[in-house]
Parts: sequence; C-alpha cells; structure tokens
Amino acid sequence: MSDNKKVTHPGPDDLEATHWTTGDARRIFHGEGNERSDPLRESDRKRTTTSTPVRRAGSRAAQREKAPNQQESRRSPQGHQPTRAARRTRKARLRLTRVDPWSVMKTSLLFGVAGAVILFIATWIIWGIIGASGAFDSLNKVANDLISSPSSTSKFQLSDYVNTGRVLGLTALIGAINAVLFTAISTLFSFLYNLAAQVMGGLEVTLAED
Repeated sequence: MSDNKKVTHPGPDDLEATHWTTGDARRIFHGEGNERSDPLRESDRKRTTTSTPVRRAGSRAAQREKAPNQQESRRSPQGHQPTRAARRTRKARLRLTRVDPWSVMKTSLLFGVAGAVILFIATWIIWGIIGASGAFDSLNKVANDLISSPSSTSKFQLSDYVNTGRVLGLTALIGAINAVLFTAISTLFSFLYNLAAQVMGGLEVTLAED
C-alpha cells in the first residue's frame, strides 16, 4: 500500500456517494437494520400519514354537518312559515244621506198587509177558543140574572150583538186601516228624513267585514 492515495469525502451534491444518517448508523451498530425500525421515525411517519386523513375526514364531516343545516335553513322559510297574525276586521263608516220614498212605501205596505193578515187569523183563533170554552153561555146567564124581570119573557143573548161574523169583519177593517196608516206614515217619514239629512248629514253607519 502506498501513502500517496488521497481520501476524498463525498460532498452533499455528489449523486454517486452514499449518504449516511444517524438512523442508518444506529441500525448498523446495534444490529437492528432489518428487524426493527427507528421508533422516532415510525412515530413521525404515523403522525404524517394519519394526520392528513384525519383532517380530511374532519373537514368532510364538518361539510356533511353543514349541508343539512344549510338545507334546513333554506327550507325553514317555506316549511316553517310563521303563523300569520289574526286578520284585522275591516270597517267602513258610511252615511245614509237619502231614502227612496217609493221603496219605503212599498215595503211599509207589505208589512202593513202582513200585519193585518196576522191580526185577522189571531182574532179568529182566539174567538173560536172562547166560544168552545163556554164563556159566552156563562155571560148570557149572568146578564139574564141581572137584567131579566119576572114579567119579561125575552132573554138576553150575547150572540145577538157580538157574533163571529161581526168580530171578524171589524178585525179586517181595523187591519186594513192599520196597513194604510202605516204605509202613509212611513212614506211621510222618508220625506222628512231626506230633508233632515240635507241639513244634518244623515245617519252614520259603521259596516264591518266578517
């Protein structure tokens, strides 16, 4: 062997040189090259390999949690609309300034005739009930006891003065007069109301919507 040989140390940029690390030196000196690996490097590898998937999994889970929340927030204005407040009743204040006398006359005549018919039927029913109860016979007996004398042969009869025909005829006459008067008074009142409405403005009416 000669002493002229030069020993060159490989630099960091030399591709053909074999670079040694502390881990390689430990494996060689301790005999753990093929059997065991460096626990520090294994832990570093596990951290690097497991950290990124966990982060990705965490980000995916967060996105999955956000997606239903966003869908619920989008659906909430449609599905869960707030209950509307109770609708306020609309009211309108109107003023009755004129009444048609012709319509008032027709309406009042109709009511007057209806009242006359009701009065006639009611009188007929009541008169029949009184006659069937025997009240007229009792009145005739009382009148004969008070008026009759021992020498007189005639007897007092209430039916000679008041009978069914006369009562019903009088009732019909009263009903007709009542209908005419009611019609005339109502028509006159309509004219008077129109005159008063021109001066005072008429009746004020408040109408409400159901």
